[in-house]
Amino acid sequence: FISYIAIFGVLAWLGFKYYAPIKTYLMPAKTLQVVEPEKKAGQEVSGEKLAEELSTLVKALGPEFEIQSMGPPEVTERLDLNGDGLEEIVADLNDSGAYTISYGVFEFRGGKWKFLDLILADGTTRPAIFQDGASVRNAEVFKVLEEQKALVQVSGMGDNEGNWTWNVKAFSWNGEKYVYNSALSQEILKEQPKRFENDEPVFE
Repeated sequence: FISYIAIFGVLAWLGFKYYAPIKTYLMPAKTLQVVEPEKKAGQEVSGEKLAEELSTLVKALGPEFEIQSMGPPEVTERLDLNGDGLEEIVADLNDSGAYTISYGVFEFRGGKWKFLDLILADGTTRPAIFQDGASVRNAEVFKVLEEQKALVQVSGMGDNEGNWTWNVKAFSWNGEKYVYNSALSQEILKEQPKRFENDEPVFE
């Protein structure tokens, strides 16, 4: 029995020894990096009606999004990211993800709230849903970049040697829509560490 405990301890150490540094590197303060602007615009965000409207939108999502909400979405941020005078809100979707929190970005258009649309690299459209959180060898980081008027998903995967591979999808405002920005995605990708040594990120 003691030997099983020892083996389990070694395996746990092998898996978790890189968890602390990656978590500290990615999420030193709070995971959701959103700056609230001085001026807000749009529909007032409060009350049960808003919760009901957002819940309806989440329930209408297809199974490919794997959102299993445990309660109504909770508004975490309000912003006018693109400066068009219409307010967007970021909401915790209250799903039961294994290690991540799902966030949705909503906009008020045509007299109602809707998921903000993202235009993917292939030209298709999907609702603005992002993941944020980390496990032993996986990391998801949702960033809102006010200066670039962009919404970003950074995804990472580590191995037993502390090496990490990354994928970045950045969507920036082009004056009309939030579209995939290859240049910005590559720029952010280059900022991610290749591995961790002595709990410190290595970028070369």
